[in-house]
Amino acid sequence: MILIPILGLLDIIAGICLALTLKNSIIGMIGMIILIKGISSLLGSFVTKHFLDWMGYIDVITGICLISGFVIPYFWLLPIFKGTYSILTGF
Repeated sequence: MILIPILGLLDIIAGICLALTLKNSIIGMIGMIILIKGISSLLGSFVTKHFLDWMGYIDVITGICLISGFVIPYFWLLPIFKGTYSILTGF
């Protein structure tokens, strides 16, 4: 129950890091956590034959962007929206 808002907050932090184009070793670790979270979300949805897990795809792209330092313009809006959505639906 408490994990959903924490992961949503992590998504918001990742979106802010993308918006500010921050590069740091901590940002890379956040990117690894987001990437692992996205891959596990996609694997879980593929097992149940749901191939349109938009939250998992956003996590994977966000993780790759944070790790590589490549920034897609205005993509930072999606992780912030996803994190807000996760927090609001988690309660």
